[in-house]
Amino acid sequence: MSAVLAMHHRFSAGAAALGYRLVVVALMCAALTLASDAFLTQTNIINVLRQASLLFLIASGLTLVILTAGLDLSVGANLGMAACVVATVLKATGSPLLGMLTGIGCGLAVGFTNGVLVTALRLPPFIATYGMLWVVHGFSYYYMAGTTIYGFPPGFREIGSGYLFGLPIPIYLMFLFLAIGWAFTQRTTWGQEIYAIGANPGAARLSGIPVKRRLVLVYTVSGGMAGLAALVYLARPSREGRPKPGYIELVLAAAREWELPAPYIGSIEQWVPARPLGAGVRKLGGFA
Repeated sequence: MSAVLAMHHRFSAGAAALGYRLVVVALMCAALTLASDAFLTQTNIINVLRQASLLFLIASGLTLVILTAGLDLSVGANLGMAACVVATVLKATGSPLLGMLTGIGCGLAVGFTNGVLVTALRLPPFIATYGMLWVVHGFSYYYMAGTTIYGFPPGFREIGSGYLFGLPIPIYLMFLFLAIGWAFTQRTTWGQEIYAIGANPGAARLSGIPVKRRLVLVYTVSGGMAGLAALVYLARPSREGRPKPGYIELVLAAAREWELPAPYIGSIEQWVPARPLGAGVRKLGGFA
């Protein structure tokens, strides 16, 4: 009976937190709508969601790492390297499928390496992933040797700039992985084990949870999501395969999207208010 009451209390607290945030979102949207005629329009809403989709893909994988009280600083550099490798494969083979598999595989490999560094070598996540960031950056610049790759197949471009039923495909990807992430963390044993590891890894280990394997899993998933984000980034209009400075800002932005005190890390409600506010500021400032 006590377990049922505790579950009910937890659900009520979560629903109340989400309700408060939705009220804040509604108030912000109302204020910004009065301040700018361009804010509450279909074009702007779709544009905001499309811009959010790239960071959401990165943040969704990074959230699993944060749930374990870890950190992955290499996701931005991982995205850049995966984009360079995908561009090379696309130019050499002309196969979008092979390019996509290569990009995701590249991201998974980097993520898996991070997991091994954290678990097998017992490096702090900050040190392991920060070092990986510069290793991957260096490899990207060496691999590309200052060249630029362009002219990708139209079929590949559909991932980042295509439409389905009037909505950009990246928006569908965002909501798809939102549903997958929610189901994984809230409705699977592995998801609950990840929460337990973040709360107390020692107690999780004594409870029979394979802590090292779960840590390798979350870092691998984080890398894989960075690889997927690389496909969306590269497939956008006017994008070329070439490493550029500034990918670390993607990491900081992705982490900021999901920033909350520890008990709420990984829940969807913290993501809700950020996008309307950012879009409103851009509109009021005259930016696209």
